Amino acid sequence: MVDGAKIRRLREEAGLFMHEIAEAAGVSEMQVSYYERCLKNPSVVTLKRIADKLGVTTDDLLRPPAGDAQ
Repeated sequence: MVDGAKIRRLREEAGLFMHEIAEAAGVSEMQVSYYERCLKNPSVVTLKRIADKLGVTTDDLLRPPAGDAQ
């Protein structure tokens, strides 16, 4: 599962607006909002595009499975 709060934090730290992430990922701002609020998960391709725009790996945007040490 994608860590939406982390996407939002990284986006804000980078000084990016939601529409900039949406444009880079090829989705709507509403979709990005859903990802950031953990209401939906992006496709693998979309996640890769978001990670590239934020300068991180896709692994950085994923939550560890429940019960795993962080």
